[in-house]
Amino acid sequence: MNNLYADNDNFVFLTDLFKSQDLFLQEISYFDKEKFVKMFNAVQTLREDHTGLKEMMFKLRRIIKATITISTSLMIDEAISRIVEETCECLDCDRATTFIYDNMREELWSKAAKGSDATIRVPVNKGIVGIFD
Repeated sequence: MNNLYADNDNFVFLTDLFKSQDLFLQEISYFDKEKFVKMFNAVQTLREDHTGLKEMMFKLRRIIKATITISTSLMIDEAISRIVEETCECLDCDRATTFIYDNMREELWSKAAKGSDATIRVPVNKGIVGIFD
């Protein structure tokens, strides 16, 4: 049995139930309503887990693809714009801002903000940026 699910009652129940087709048919012939409800709940939980994992895999694939694009891009504007787009898509949000630290001016500034063309400049000792002073 997969160690990831070793403590999962639903998984253990279904693993025992589906050891073979003959055993399954024999077992369900003795099921009462409570056992059928337990089987339904177990299958439903595993289906929901599968759906959640599938969604995370799609997001991870997008992040990896964006990372490759970013790491191979020679244009900083293109790379930052891609970071913002992928972040918004993965987090299902309308807006995002990427800040870059300017060591010479000791400030954070936004190079790309989805939904805005304005540049935001924040000194490192002000606002939430300066929280660690």
